Amino acid sequence: MEKMKQQKGIIPAIETLLPTAEHRMCVRHIYSNFRTEHAGLALKNILWAAARATTIPWYEAEMEKMKQQDEGAWKWLIKRPAKNWSRSHFELDSKCDLLLNNLCESFNSCILDSRDKSILTCLERIRVYIMLRMANRRIACTVWRHPVGPRIFKIIEKNKLGASQCIPRLAGESKYQVSHMYGGEYVVDLKAKTCSCRRWDLCGIPCSHAISCIFQKEANVFDYAHDCYKKEAYLSSYEPMVHPIPSMDQWQRTNWPPIKPPPYKKQPGRPKKSRNKEPAEVEVPALVPPNPLPPFYNPPPTKLRRIYVKVRCSVCGQEGHNMTQHANQGAAQALPNQPNQGTFGSSTVQGAAQAQPNHPNPTRGRGRGTTTGRGRGNGRGQMPIGTRNGGCSVGNGTTQMPSS
Repeated sequence: MEKMKQQKGIIPAIETLLPTAEHRMCVRHIYSNFRTEHAGLALKNILWAAARATTIPWYEAEMEKMKQQDEGAWKWLIKRPAKNWSRSHFELDSKCDLLLNNLCESFNSCILDSRDKSILTCLERIRVYIMLRMANRRIACTVWRHPVGPRIFKIIEKNKLGASQCIPRLAGESKYQVSHMYGGEYVVDLKAKTCSCRRWDLCGIPCSHAISCIFQKEANVFDYAHDCYKKEAYLSSYEPMVHPIPSMDQWQRTNWPPIKPPPYKKQPGRPKKSRNKEPAEVEVPALVPPNPLPPFYNPPPTKLRRIYVKVRCSVCGQEGHNMTQHANQGAAQALPNQPNQGTFGSSTVQGAAQAQPNHPNPTRGRGRGTTTGRGRGNGRGQMPIGTRNGGCSVGNGTTQMPSS
């Protein structure tokens, strides 16, 4: 699994070095590149539906929906081979239907405290972590209550609930035709451990259609799970032991020169502890409703992320930049001319400042706003010297001189 565009050399490298290996890509990274050109919730749902489709007709139906929704998005996605990211084109040998790169993400989260250390300290901490993990897994496997692991057991229990919506009909030789109560016909072969929906074929865990047939046969569901989920396979995977190692002061010394670390140059700024997350990864926490709920309570709207929001400058009111970038926009995007008018009390003063002669050293004065109430105005007025104590500013930066 890899992130497209940023790692273009991985695809030809795997095809050259491992021609028979199956190469899959992380769908979340594919969507991150997809959304830069084709954003929208509808396109996102269609892309994930096409990735989760387990049969080729279902995959083609989702791609047809995307073509009708946005032909440009369909052309972008059709260039990516479906065998790399859609379950409908996955091979059946690995018994794995994962669409995300969660294995690497989980490992990276476990070594956060070790990655910023020196190479020997980093490797030593990773070795200790793996040693403890494998030992704990061996101990945990001995107390399993079922022939399969706890997570596989939960998946089977969930599929059992879906089996109540299926009606199996025996055709002969362990083959069944299963009718779903909400529509759909499926063919299940208990002897070959296959189903026409291909969910059982992909992961090796009986789907709801297969479980309905197993119930009619009055057999044990765990006997039809793949052997890779059984306790024997689990113990054989964690049987090798990572041996403990004493500290370096107990090692036997040799005549070889010690290995020195490479020269290190400290980079400016504070070192980062975590990577920068993409906008799609940021989760907005939900608001906690009051308890107890008041009568006629309306929950507040969900807060949206600042994605695809046009930035508006608070100085000039134009889109495309903010207040800190306003000075870099040049004279073309400077502050527009505002009318020199304002309201003072019940009368309107227009062009009061224009009547005063230009002074080489003007000073800034505070003005009253044009809205009701007292406060700071929309701008700062120009007050000539000599009227600092007797003048008052009015409106959008205009200045009214006191009457003589």
